[in-house]
Amino acid sequence: MLALGIVFFQVSNDFHKQIGNLTRNQETLQTNFSKRLQDMKNRLCLKGEENNENNGPSCTLCPANWQWMRGDTCFYISVQKKSWEESQKLCSLQNSTLLIVKDRDKLNDVPARDKRQYYWIGLHKSRDNWYWEDGSALSPVKENWIDLYEYYNCGYLFGEKIGNHYYCTEKNFCICEKAAVKLSM
Repeated sequence: MLALGIVFFQVSNDFHKQIGNLTRNQETLQTNFSKRLQDMKNRLCLKGEENNENNGPSCTLCPANWQWMRGDTCFYISVQKKSWEESQKLCSLQNSTLLIVKDRDKLNDVPARDKRQYYWIGLHKSRDNWYWEDGSALSPVKENWIDLYEYYNCGYLFGEKIGNHYYCTEKNFCICEKAAVKLSM
């Protein structure tokens, strides 16, 4: 009985030591994991001005060759001219859509571009109505920054105005957009 008591005491003592070691190992692993995540965030997130949204506990990420201005959208401005349909396919292949501009304020978010060039956007005419790439109809309210002609079918951005071309096969640059990824810590 005495021998059994001694063995039980030793096993119990070893068990408590192992639990203590496991707890310390767990704390060390959590600390190292947190440091690694912070290092990854620091490497991935944009740095910049003091008021930059990405200097806080979360940041916004965009794919390589895409630009983030603010908000929750990444933009891609093509480097080759394509037809409207080819531009739509280019964006689709990158899990994005041609630019959708439902209000003038969004133009402030679009990255700098040559304002003397035409850029295809996600606006097209189907039958007698205009639709955005997401399927929503263009607002019927006449805006001074939207100038569409009745017989032209594909929308473009030129400077700060939206217009349209009769020939959707004409080659222009395009602007794609997709949701940015938010990384939080």
